[in-house]
Amino acid sequence: MVASIKKGTSCRRCRIHKMKCDRNLPCSACTRANTGDECRKNPPGRFISDRRLSAMSCTDSPSFKAQNIDWSLLQTDQDFADQTMVDALSNNSFHSLYYSEKNDTCGAVWTLHLVRLLPSKYQCDTLINEFFDSYQYLYNAVHEPSFYTQYHQLWTTPTSEVDLLDIGLVFAMLCTTSHEASVGLSERLDVEPTYLRDMSKIWFNCCLQAMYAYDIDKNPSMKQITIFLVLQSYLFATKNVQLLNSYLSKSIAAAQLLDIHQQTICKGFIETEMRKRLWWDLCAADTYQSLCLTRPPLISCANSTSPLPTYCNDYDITENSVTARPLTEPLRMASNYYMIRFMKIWNRLWTSSGEYINTPENVQQIDKEIEQLVGALPWFFTFTKEGQLPYIPKGIRSDIYWQFHFLWSCIYTQRFRMHRSFLSPRIDYSFEACLDAASKVLQVYVQLRPQISTSNGKFLQNGYQLFSAATAQAIFILIERPRSAPQIKETIELVISDLQIMHEKQKLTTPVIIDGLRILRMLLEFYDLGRHKTKGQLLPKPSKLIGDDIYFVFGGHQKVQDYLDQRRDENNVQNQDDMMPMDDEECMEWIDLDNLWGKWNWNEWEAIFQDSWRGNK
Repeated sequence: MVASIKKGTSCRRCRIHKMKCDRNLPCSACTRANTGDECRKNPPGRFISDRRLSAMSCTDSPSFKAQNIDWSLLQTDQDFADQTMVDALSNNSFHSLYYSEKNDTCGAVWTLHLVRLLPSKYQCDTLINEFFDSYQYLYNAVHEPSFYTQYHQLWTTPTSEVDLLDIGLVFAMLCTTSHEASVGLSERLDVEPTYLRDMSKIWFNCCLQAMYAYDIDKNPSMKQITIFLVLQSYLFATKNVQLLNSYLSKSIAAAQLLDIHQQTICKGFIETEMRKRLWWDLCAADTYQSLCLTRPPLISCANSTSPLPTYCNDYDITENSVTARPLTEPLRMASNYYMIRFMKIWNRLWTSSGEYINTPENVQQIDKEIEQLVGALPWFFTFTKEGQLPYIPKGIRSDIYWQFHFLWSCIYTQRFRMHRSFLSPRIDYSFEACLDAASKVLQVYVQLRPQISTSNGKFLQNGYQLFSAATAQAIFILIERPRSAPQIKETIELVISDLQIMHEKQKLTTPVIIDGLRILRMLLEFYDLGRHKTKGQLLPKPSKLIGDDIYFVFGGHQKVQDYLDQRRDENNVQNQDDMMPMDDEECMEWIDLDNLWGKWNWNEWEAIFQDSWRGNK
């Protein structure tokens, strides 16, 4: 049980170090010691209430154990309306429930329902702190000091005054963290890992329900944009591409209605900076989805004059000032800041009217600009002369190394996507670009891997990034068979091994990990069969290997179709000097791809892919 805290107690840090605490948030002692973040996470007692919101009496609130989420109580202690809601949230049918109850008091009713579904404050604190430790370094959509202030106030706010989107944001963090929580985190919450994963689905639906009850289509808000950006990791992990793009478009529409891309005079510097962060995070998310799916971006940001976010820490932004930091200083927002600059360049693959300029000249020009920006990255995002990771001070080392991996793998995965169209018929520049990308895309990860624990939160939420990079590598060596294929294959095998660790040791069952293991193993098996095929041996049908499972990282359905159709139609291998030597004529048959693509047409592929995909859901 968590010990109760009297209203007048000092913050945790002052109690531990026997310091005088003025009980503000943050207190003056923590402010002088530059530990305001710790003070906000473990604030003075007057900012902490009981585990339930104060307006909820013990008679109308479910009795949760302090360190155990016992959802069975909802089925026995709640009234019929609450039970109907829980069933709807569990079965993903909350839309119909929402519309059946929609009336003038719908928001207030749903606020009460959703507040009751919050776990204990101890559990919320633990999962939200984990979110800021393991996810915030990727998307700086939440201003951490402001959030913790509002979050602690939430627990003392009367239910009638609670903002639905504030609860929605809490649920967004809960579902994101719990979906990929380590076994150690589950033990701290005194629940089974699989049980916590089950809760993530309900919390995710609670988050969506909060937005529906708020009626975000009619009431655009910066908070709904924040919620979407926080949910990205969850949607990637669950491979829910359709919902991700749906809420991306809603968020962009809200942003444009709110004019957050305009230089508007705001109430304070926090709002001004968050408007810039949210806008450019949306631009980056939109351009990234365009690259993954080869669809026109919703925002043409290539030539945008909207000011970029200030390069600084969250705690450098207050209501009265913003303190910019030099670009040579490693910060938690560093990768996000540079990712925006890369996305602006990639956005130029499309015209302002949405036409994709897929010409060798345009792609090569953009590729050269990307390489120029890579060469201009600060020292903490570059390798040493010896080819090693740079030395980073211990306090921020983990964040910067993972940011480096995230940025680096994204850059070179996209290099695959851009140049794949020009591998058949081959353009030498594009082949060399893909070959370079194949050797570099996981270069940071390979060096980082020996330094990290398999229970590390950042390691566990890295499944999508690893799967994307390794799939690009696997398709490249499977189809193009470069001389460096054996070395590239070793990196893919490392990814398979780590995905297996995530699944077996840390009990992760996210679709991107389960399907990722299956797909990568099958691709490598097919590669080995092609390499060692004997006379008369039949190869597996390719339809079992490539299709809907990879389109969202390959560049979209059309990219898959075009690439495979081009390679299928080839009868001769070009530039033999760049290929691995063949063992015999049967291997040459495989290279010619007659047996591989032969008599299959795309309609047949699509039907089988869809059946296979439905069977894996």
